[in-house]
This record gives sequence, C-alpha cells and structure tokens, in this order.
Amino acid sequence: STSKTVGVYPEKLLVGEAAAVGLTKWDIGTKPNVFESTGTATGTAADGMTTCPDWNGYTRFPCTAVTDPGSGFAYRFRMQNAGNVEMTNYVAYDILPVIGDTGVGQLLSVGQRRTEWSPILTGPVTLNGGMSSSNSSGYVVEYNYTSNPCRPELNRHETTPDQPWQATCDNTWYSQAQVTDFSKVKSFRIKMFQPDTSTTPATYPNWHQGDIYVFDVPMKAPLSAPTSVMDDPATPAIEPLDLSVAWNSAAQRAYRSMAGTTPSWVLPYEPRKVGVIVPFVVPAAVSVGDYVWMDNNADGLQDAGDTPVKDVVVTLYAVNPDGSRGAWQASAVTNAD
Repeated sequence: STSKTVGVYPEKLLVGEAAAVGLTKWDIGTKPNVFESTGTATGTAADGMTTCPDWNGYTRFPCTAVTDPGSGFAYRFRMQNAGNVEMTNYVAYDILPVIGDTGVGQLLSVGQRRTEWSPILTGPVTLNGGMSSSNSSGYVVEYNYTSNPCRPELNRHETTPDQPWQATCDNTWYSQAQVTDFSKVKSFRIKMFQPDTSTTPATYPNWHQGDIYVFDVPMKAPLSAPTSVMDDPATPAIEPLDLSVAWNSAAQRAYRSMAGTTPSWVLPYEPRKVGVIVPFVVPAAVSVGDYVWMDNNADGLQDAGDTPVKDVVVTLYAVNPDGSRGAWQASAVTNAD
C-alpha cells in the first residue's frame, strides 16, 4: 500500500459544491441485536465499536437483527440529500435475500452476499411520513417477481450511464395495486423526483439539501430458516460460530440538478449490506391440537357442554421455504371422545 500527504495543518480545503445522496439500510427483529463477529451484544476490537448501531431498535453493520422462524422483522431505508446542491431523478433498487445472491449494482454484481435463507415480503413498501421531510418526492414503488430485475440505472460507467449492462434480466414491474400476493415479490425499486417528460424540454423536480425520506419494508422469516450455531470455545475446530444470515443490500443512482441545463449524472452507489439471523435457541414448536368440538354458544372457547365431533379428518402438512403448503406429513380421524 502507498500513502500520500494531501494537506498539512493549518491548510484548509474548501469544498464549493458537493452532490451526494446518503442511503443507509437498517433492520429490526423480535430479539436483541448481535454483532456478526461474535453472535452476542459484545463486539471485538475489529468492529470499531462496543455497542450495536441503534435507531429505535433498528441496527446495521457490524451487527445483525435477530428473529425467530415464522416471526416478522422489517427493513428500513433512509435516503438524504447529504450534499449542498439540489438533486433529482433518483432510483434505488433492492433485491431481497435468496441463496446464491450477489450485490445489486454493477460493481458488486459478481460478489456473493452469502445469504443462507430467503425471507418473505409480507406487505407493501411504505413511506414513513413521521420520519420523512414534508416536501413531496413524488415517490413510486414498483415490484418485480424475480431476483434479477433489469436495473440499467446502476451502470457505473460514465460513458454509458443508465444503459443496460446485464446479459439477461426481467423488466416486468408491478404497482402495489397489481400485486395480489406480496410473498411472490423478490425485488423492488423506489423512484423519487422523476422528470416530467410531457414538457419540452423535460422538467426536473428538485430534492432539496438536507431533506430525508424513510421507507419501511415488512418481512417474515420462514419456519424453515436454519438455526445459528454458537461457537464452542472447547471445540473451535468442530463447532465454530455460524450465524444463519439472510443478507440484504440496495443500490442507488441520482442526478444533480443543473439550472438551465440537463441534470448531471452521479455515480451509482451501494452501501453496506444488512443482515438478519435466526437465533441459537429456537422456541419450542407449536403442538397440534387433539380435540374437535361443536362451539354451541359460539364464543370461540371450549366450554363445558360443547360436544365433541367425530369422524373429522385432521391433516398435517410441512411448510415450504416460501411459506406455502408443503408435503403431507400425517392424518388422523377424530373419535367420539
């Protein structure tokens, strides 16, 4: 490695203009957050901090969120015009975790995210109005049913901005109203401050300096999500720390507003990925009930006087990774008792 001195005190570097959008990704589960390096609330010197980053319970690298199989968790986006000039024509892409996945943008699309299980989207991506600036962004969220959506805006070469760079991809996008089952969604994009092409020339709305927009993404861990393995100091070679992480990341592209001329392209950017794990000790499985009765008083409870029902076939099925019904496991027929 090499180093170069670029300034010596008391010299000062004056930055006249800076075009920058800060994108950070956070997540929250049902249990306390842990460091990826240790699987506990205590990190290492390499983590550079002693407590997990915390935003009202949400965390990010070097920590992960923790949730039980079958339980919910959530992602949170925070986008801010972090520069001192106005921005426009913004888009962020997110590809939900899937085994074998890679980064989202062109630069990291050849790097493995190392996801070990696939979570499920349970509802629409929504703007958190209480945490967002009051200025309208004209945001639009669109959904894709594949893990390889077309995302030309993430082309990072200044000679071919916004041009296709993927050999193959899926460019079918759906609005919230068109999605009938959010568990089928594998990726989505958020557009803000899009140009009005009905005018000549096109007009570009401005994203003002300092304005922040926050979006929430509801998720669920499938029952099949694998359990993490805690490191055993007595047998480190046999049982090393192995967190069962589902990794997620997003990438963005924006333009700098230019008075009286076409906006200027800004290099796409992909921040650190965020993770969620299944804990080391999983709650006991739910037991299957053993009694079918006629609810004579319609109170939803098994009361004295509610008569049992015989000859009802009770069937148990497994659950697929996507939450759908899996293979038959067992059946039983109730008797008069």
